[in-house]
Parts: sequence; C-alpha cells; structure tokens
Amino acid sequence: MTIDESKSELRARMRAVLAALAPEERPAAAVAAMERLAVLDVFRNAGLVAVYLATPREMPTHPLIERCAREKRAMAVPAFDTAVGRYRLAAFDPSAPRRRAALGIEEPAEPRWIAEDAPDLWIVPGLAFDARGGRLGRGGGWYDRLLAGGAAPRVGWALDCQIVASVPVTPRDERMDFVVTERRTLGPGVNSRSYPQTDEALDGKLRKISTC
Repeated sequence: MTIDESKSELRARMRAVLAALAPEERPAAAVAAMERLAVLDVFRNAGLVAVYLATPREMPTHPLIERCAREKRAMAVPAFDTAVGRYRLAAFDPSAPRRRAALGIEEPAEPRWIAEDAPDLWIVPGLAFDARGGRLGRGGGWYDRLLAGGAAPRVGWALDCQIVASVPVTPRDERMDFVVTERRTLGPGVNSRSYPQTDEALDGKLRKISTC
C-alpha cells in the first residue's frame, strides 16, 4: 500500500469515528484541552496566536478564542485569498463580521492579511495525529503550505480519539511540536503515560460504531 493509499484509508476511518461522536462530547473536550494548553509555556508566552474557526465535526476552538480575547492576545485565522488561490492568515477579531468562504469554512468578512511568520504559536486542526508530531489533514495540503511559511511552535488541537499509533507522512507534511487533547499532551519533554491507541483499538471502535 502506498503512503497516499494509507492516508486515504486512515481519513475514511477517522471521519467515521468523528461522525459517530455525540454532539455534546466536543465542547466539553475543548474546555478540558484548553486547561492543558494553558499551562504550556508556548501558549503562555504567545502574543499572537494563529487559531482556526472549527467546523461542526472538528475539535471546537471557542474556549481557546474566548481565553485569548480575555487575556488580550492577538489572533489570526486562515482565510481564502481568491487573488492568489490559496489560504493566507488574516487578523481575527471575534466580534467582527464573518462569512462562509471556500470549503464552507468561516473567515473574517473583510480579511486583513498578515504574514505567516507573524504568529508566536499555531493551533492546528487535523483528522489524526501521533506522538511523534505526525498530522493527517483533509487532503488539500492547505495547512501544510501555511505552516511552511512560519517557524513558530505548532500545537495539534484534537479529540483524544484522533490520536493513533502512527500517521503516514511524507517530507512535505509539516509536523507538530505538541498535540493537546482533552486527556493528554504529547510532544517534546512531555511524559505521556497514555500510549496512543493502536490501529487494532481504532478498528474495535469502528466495529462498535457499525453495530449501533
């Protein structure tokens, strides 16, 4: 099986897991994950945080956005620039108008572009992550291209069910420095006693879903 085939298979499996979650699980998980993120120096020292506006099946980011606003941290989010045909970073004010743009993702209605090397910290979505910082995106490569332009620490923001033993990666795939879930923090210098779930565990979860 090629890496592309392995990625496609894992995407399908993770989408099934995420689709089966009860709606109320995500907000509670995001609040718990925020408490874990808050103690990391990379967050405490960040003046400008690149975050994202989550879709319904992603790990919510509203507790993180609310905390950044409360602590007077500047924020940026991805927005699609039709002039260049790709995502760029735009300054984000939670109270400003938004629009739904490419792929149905919310973004500032009137983007004010900022450089990809401006953030002090990136909060990154994904379908799956592993303990070595591997990340599986949705297949478009949008975030990899964004991340390639900045050197700030990257935090994968995920539900714990999105942690797997190994994510298939290529040299073009950008890695995370940390991964934060509602149950654990993975990354350099972090001692996680909870080993990422194996493929067999993930298959067992999917079998339970299919019998519901």
